[in-house]
Amino acid sequence: MPKLLLGILRAALLLILALKIINLFLHFPKEINALLNAAMFTLIGINFILVGSKWDKPIIKIIFSVCGLYLVVMNFFSSTALLNVIGIVCILTPIIIARFSTDKEKLAKAD
Repeated sequence: MPKLLLGILRAALLLILALKIINLFLHFPKEINALLNAAMFTLIGINFILVGSKWDKPIIKIIFSVCGLYLVVMNFFSSTALLNVIGIVCILTPIIIARFSTDKEKLAKAD
C-alpha cells in the first residue's frame, strides 16, 4: 500500500511540476497559481511524512514528520518572510539528511 501511495504522490507531483512549467508560458490567473503552490507544498509535505516513516532512527523520523507537517500547515497561514524562510529550511533539511545519511543504502533495499 505505501508503495502505491508513494507512486500516486510522485505522479501528482510531476503533474504539478508540469503545470508550473506551463504557467511560465501561459500565465495562469493568481488564484490558479496560488492553488498550484498550495498543492505542491502539500504534496511535498505528505511525501516527507511518508518517507520519514521508513527511517530507523527516531530523530530522523521526527525531523521528516515535523518538516512535512509544517509544509502542509503553512498553506493555511498568511505568507510572511519568516514563514517562507522556515518553509525553505523544511524543504532542504530532509533532502540534506537523505543525501548525507549512511542509512540510504538500507532504504534503497527496502523499496
